[in-house]
Amino acid sequence: MGREAKKDRERAILVQIDQGEFDAEERLDELAELARTAGAEVVHKELVYRRNLKPGTLVGAGKLEELTSRAYHLDADLLIFGQELGPAQAREIEAATGLKILDRTQLILDIFALHAQGSSRACRWSSPSCGT
Repeated sequence: MGREAKKDRERAILVQIDQGEFDAEERLDELAELARTAGAEVVHKELVYRRNLKPGTLVGAGKLEELTSRAYHLDADLLIFGQELGPAQAREIEAATGLKILDRTQLILDIFALHAQGSSRACRWSSPSCGT
């Protein structure tokens, strides 16, 4: 139905889990700023209260179904978690949702990579002494 043709950047749903240990809303807002800096369009922010995290997916199957449905309706293709995900967790969440999965650490690394590419381009066009 041409969904891919109309998107020029990834549309993201952000997920922050509140275990009652810190200001989760503030961390969710910070995650939104990081996502925007990386070039994603934030279409939804979800604060999930869970005292105990599910080992495989952090959130339960019902919450993953809800996030998948929301992603479909908002034309999102990316889920970004505020918590660090292990490789197996990311794969399990991706398999359950069909969406690209990132965590906070991967997002920050993406931002550094973008800035590194930008500075190397600027460096090539600025002066011969660049990088010395």
